[in-house]
Amino acid sequence: MKQKAIFLLLFISLTFVEFAFSQESNRLLFSVEVFKVVNDEGSRISKYLLIDSVGNVNVSGKKISALDLKKFTLEVNKYVRGEKIDTIPGNNNISFLEILTPALNKESIYVRVKFLDDIKRENNLRNKTYYAWHTTSPKNTNGYILFNYLTESEVKILKKILE
Repeated sequence: MKQKAIFLLLFISLTFVEFAFSQESNRLLFSVEVFKVVNDEGSRISKYLLIDSVGNVNVSGKKISALDLKKFTLEVNKYVRGEKIDTIPGNNNISFLEILTPALNKESIYVRVKFLDDIKRENNLRNKTYYAWHTTSPKNTNGYILFNYLTESEVKILKKILE
């Protein structure tokens, strides 16, 4: 009888620990923003998309598509943990996000992720904590690191918008 009680207690404690760690590592999304700037033969071409907290993909304020929010949230959490992403802490500074025009025939990609817990915790700050990744590469690369973490259907939707 003691062995059964010990195994039951061990099982419950391991289940609780696993649940606690999974909750900590899978934070709810507030938004994912992707900025793309291309210097095509000297003219600047900019694209911007926003994935909001319910999974809607928006371009220029219009809903273009929707993603499975649960899957997408897990994938973005893996992306933030798995890559060398800058953490920009919340503050009260006046700041502007400016994506500079890259060199001739290059493109710049900027990904910014905001989590709901940061937004709620920092409600007194003007700028909330966000996680950012940026790269510059030859134009029409389409090899964004974020895509390595997403499903094929999600990548297809985002690539079509960013073309």
